[in-house]
Amino acid sequence: MRRTTLFIALLVLYGAALGRGQAGRLFGPKVLDPFAPRSKTVEQLIVAARFADALPLAAELHTNYPDEPLGPYWLATINHALGRPGAEAAAWGEYVRLSKAPGDACPAWPEALMRAGQIDQARTASDRCVELLRR
Repeated sequence: MRRTTLFIALLVLYGAALGRGQAGRLFGPKVLDPFAPRSKTVEQLIVAARFADALPLAAELHTNYPDEPLGPYWLATINHALGRPGAEAAAWGEYVRLSKAPGDACPAWPEALMRAGQIDQARTASDRCVELLRR
């Protein structure tokens, strides 16, 4: 009986906190991820083909979240559209290092290295891609 009463009291408190928009205060501070809204902006700029506008924001997000594989993915996509194969290849290499699905960078990574004139690195990247795609 006492447990039921305590449980109902907690539910009432939680409901009151929800009504005031303070549910996070009941169970600790609510932490918002600043990556999410800014990442949406980058994606919208890429879809709108506003690559020059997306580049500084994507670079900033990659600097602030260096372990997030979306940063190098966006940078590779943006640099490809801007005709910068060296920067694109570097971003794909970083994506391969960070991603749980590094095969997604194939065949774009070795192709970017070829366009950048880095033939030996392109061959190595192609071999790496074959290994990744066999898994």
